[in-house]
Amino acid sequence: QGRGEVRYHDGSQATEVCLLYRVPDDWLFVYSVDEYNARRDEHRRRRAEPPLDARPVLYGAAMTEFIVNGCLAAREAKAEDPVAGIHESWLMTPRADLHSQSPRDVMLARLDFIDFDLHTRQLQWSMLGEGPPPLTRDSFAYLFAGFGTHEVVLYYYLVRHLLSECWERVQAPDRIEAAAEMAPLEGIKTAWLDKRQRDFDGRIPSAMIESERRRIPLVMSAKEMIVDENCELCLGEESVEGLGPGFWHLDGSNRDEGFAFSFCRTRQEWEAEERRRKEFDEEFNRNWAAQGDQLSPDEMLLADGYGSDEDGE
Repeated sequence: QGRGEVRYHDGSQATEVCLLYRVPDDWLFVYSVDEYNARRDEHRRRRAEPPLDARPVLYGAAMTEFIVNGCLAAREAKAEDPVAGIHESWLMTPRADLHSQSPRDVMLARLDFIDFDLHTRQLQWSMLGEGPPPLTRDSFAYLFAGFGTHEVVLYYYLVRHLLSECWERVQAPDRIEAAAEMAPLEGIKTAWLDKRQRDFDGRIPSAMIESERRRIPLVMSAKEMIVDENCELCLGEESVEGLGPGFWHLDGSNRDEGFAFSFCRTRQEWEAEERRRKEFDEEFNRNWAAQGDQLSPDEMLLADGYGSDEDGE
């Protein structure tokens, strides 16, 4: 079947450790040799077609040209702050070089699969004490890899950074040609990708993207996992001794709101999620108002999770 679990084999025998697996969604499962023989030629023809390699489009001249043209058009229109609008337009516009898909469609197409694959490798690392081997760079799964959460989030910040830089540059009173702005923007893009970023705890975006493509979890040391440096219990040797690796994640919580910047595949899914969020907020506010009439200020802080070992972060 397409997903399930297998027992880990240590080289001599199967162990009690069960590892989750999931194969790509385009795998076809049949239930007899006759059915396989009847369908194999059709699927071989499909697999012979060149697969879509979206990254040269999403990271290449197509993106920078779209950003420059969008900023210049906004300047002509005397727009005040067009950055988010241009960003949304880039993500949502279908393109011929993406097989009539939008950049957003391409990035979210295999998000669940990549995230699941990375998650199961973290579990395996935790249970066995060593990281699973990464994908090789000449493998099909690496060359035509989908986008996981880390790359989707990093791509958001990359495009937003380029838009902000480009918008600032086109404010100059001189006449600006789109072609002349392409090269500087390419340089800004490369510098951002290859430079340690404070917003990501000093990590390098291009290295983080590469790790996700190769299915290498981002590991945290025991020291990095200490939340409160003033906590004697956290700093004690007994608190970190014997701990397995921790894993560092991006979740995109600080991105703009709206369907275009969400992880929802369809607008219907996003609208349903928005309704659930609104209902939750309304219920929370009602409960909070009811508790506020009965609790002291200190008790209200505890109710909100501050100082609580159970609910606080």
